[in-house]
Amino acid sequence: MPRRRLSALVLGAAALQACGAAAAEPAPTLVLDGLSSPSGLAVWRRPTGEPELLVAEEGRVVALPIGENAGKPVRTVIEELPPGPTRLAATPDGAVLAASDGLLARYEPAPQTSEPAAQVELPGGKPTALVASADHAFTVHSGSLRRSRLVAGRLTESREVRADCLAAAFAPRGYLAALLGPTEGDTALRLALMNPAEPGEQAVEMPVEGLASPTAIAFGGRSSDAVLYAIDADGLCRIDSDLDASGRPRGVAKRLAEIEDPRSLAAATDGAAYVTTGDGRVLSWPPD
Repeated sequence: MPRRRLSALVLGAAALQACGAAAAEPAPTLVLDGLSSPSGLAVWRRPTGEPELLVAEEGRVVALPIGENAGKPVRTVIEELPPGPTRLAATPDGAVLAASDGLLARYEPAPQTSEPAAQVELPGGKPTALVASADHAFTVHSGSLRRSRLVAGRLTESREVRADCLAAAFAPRGYLAALLGPTEGDTALRLALMNPAEPGEQAVEMPVEGLASPTAIAFGGRSSDAVLYAIDADGLCRIDSDLDASGRPRGVAKRLAEIEDPRSLAAATDGAAYVTTGDGRVLSWPPD
């Protein structure tokens, strides 16, 4: 299927797959089963270069080899996590960030650890998203997008930068993508692309149609063929680029699969999407 770059629509921040005829629903692959209350999910590259899928379950984080190394044993990389749901993100230098109720922590699992290398307080309540780059970590709490800086392995104080955020992800070219609630008098959600160093400045925005209650977004693929996934209330969606009747850019969500109780979302550079479910499974969908 041909792809339309989002750069042609919203200033070159990322790329989304162009709209086309709906394809048959792809069958998921069961990657892992038997997890205890899985919550966070992130794609991580080990210092040796192999990609792994990090999964937070009750009390620990496990690493699951993916790609060419799929099928190798699952191993524990972080022990003694704080109780309750934990969101995960990985940084380019191999660190792992974990956000839980009231705490954002940075770990250096080489190969296993139980003590954070750095941590900073977060507002009370369960974070619904955590994304990170080499320099910044962003969390979402009850619609509040908050940022901490990563400076020499330390975390700075978490500060609010937007108050209308539902989910966030880093685009392949380094822009921060945030799924925002509708503006006053409108019903459409908005996808905003912003500079993570200055997220309070004017962002490039486009409306997004077809999502009811989104809880997570994630970019898969590389900058030339990136695809944006979203978890909605009961399924996995792909957000495609399109033009409305007036020729203005918009995003249109296309359902890829129905999922009962999806919990978290991650996507790999090969375009594959991964989802955890409330019954302790990790499922994957191949790239289009």
